[in-house]
Amino acid sequence: MENYNFSEPTRQSIKGIIIIVLITLGKRLKQYAILFVYVFFQWYKKTELAHTYGVYVVVGLCFLLTFWIVRGILVYKNFTFLFKENQFYLHQGIFNKSKTVIPKSKIQNIHISQSFIQQLLNVVQVTIDSSGDEGDEVEIKALSKPKALALKKLLLDRKEQKTEDRSNDAILVKLNFIDLLLVGITENHFRNLMIIIVAIVSFYHDIKDLLTEFGTTIDSQFISLFFDNNLFLGSTLIILFLLISGLLYSILTTLILNFNFSIRKKREAFVITKGIFNKTEFTVQLDKIQSVAYVTNFFKSRFGLYTVRLFQTATEFKTQKKRELIGLKNEDLRALENYIFKFSPIKKLVKNKPHVYYLRQLSLRAFIIVALFNIYILVLPPLPYLFFLNFLIIPYVAFMAYLKWKKCYYYFDADYFVFGSGGIDTVTSIIEIHNVQSVRTTQTYFQKKHKLFNLHLATASNKFKIPCIEEQEVVKLTNYLLYKIESSELAWQ
Repeated sequence: MENYNFSEPTRQSIKGIIIIVLITLGKRLKQYAILFVYVFFQWYKKTELAHTYGVYVVVGLCFLLTFWIVRGILVYKNFTFLFKENQFYLHQGIFNKSKTVIPKSKIQNIHISQSFIQQLLNVVQVTIDSSGDEGDEVEIKALSKPKALALKKLLLDRKEQKTEDRSNDAILVKLNFIDLLLVGITENHFRNLMIIIVAIVSFYHDIKDLLTEFGTTIDSQFISLFFDNNLFLGSTLIILFLLISGLLYSILTTLILNFNFSIRKKREAFVITKGIFNKTEFTVQLDKIQSVAYVTNFFKSRFGLYTVRLFQTATEFKTQKKRELIGLKNEDLRALENYIFKFSPIKKLVKNKPHVYYLRQLSLRAFIIVALFNIYILVLPPLPYLFFLNFLIIPYVAFMAYLKWKKCYYYFDADYFVFGSGGIDTVTSIIEIHNVQSVRTTQTYFQKKHKLFNLHLATASNKFKIPCIEEQEVVKLTNYLLYKIESSELAWQ
């Protein structure tokens, strides 16, 4: 590998100017997408606008493009980084200069990713995560891959790792096309179904008017009569179309985002690679993992599939973005547990349920949702068919309340806390007790009558709430947790 000197101020590849300009352009397109669509349709309807103001619009767009190019050059010129005395330094900013310093010991992970544009330009993006800050600390958008790998090696290598035996490096999981197809098919589509049904029925007249307005090549009178005389059939056809489109979109995005998905064990870390247009490689240090969550649902469980979320010493915003391991089977979970926890914490699981008052609490919330929806119907202009949505909403919110109650449980032992939660999805969270940073209890006015409390636990990366625990039990758990936290000789990661 070529030797790189990172002790001197270093710039990105000059191709970074193109990346910066295209990123800015993409952000502006997303920000003003609705405005652009509106202007386009206005011009489409009134061609005289294009003839009158077309030249001014072109000149304005050229001016903006020139401004973004100049800005991209200035951002590139003022973006430098270096590594010296076990500290990473970043200097950036055109007028508002900033300096970021990250000690090597605080660096959590370094991710290497490559978008479609970066692949065309043959550069990669390096993202450096550090503990306890919002967002990704540093993003270097254009480095050659050898240079990026050299920087990653420099920042992540620990002295004690130099003498480690690397013979245990191995591929733990590798998903093929069929695996990814199953993951896409078994995603949670039930929630999307309910949202689509409510939206279609609620905006029925708007949809009919939209189809009539743009049905210039179709008989608009036929469209209007069809929707007026076939409310159920018309809505059903639209729902089916959107559901099939949603399913295909889910499968397609799963295949594209997770193409060639693999998990490698490299020393004391997991290296996850995935992506086809946006290739990503990121490293998860095992000693930095604070909690793990297993996620499945009815369909995934039929195929024995799980998604694993890894939470590290960083804010929730950061840890939830990329650290999802999809398409894992039971044997994969056991292998991950052996590496992270050295054994399986859920094998000896004894589930403790919250007080039944929690079910009544969930039922009351479901009733309030239904009541608010019916009040909303009453204040609208006469749309009697909206009332029939109650036949969908009431069973749905009641079923969700029951699922939340059924899937809620907790378990403690000398070293681990396991918490079950979820609605459509089933979530099992595992936390090492020495990583718990705070313990507190809350009690509502109504819980006070029943001598019930909510127990809140917080780590450096996540928060957990165990609802409706009896007073005697919550005192015992609180005292036990505080004792374990204060007496533990293990530092939270």
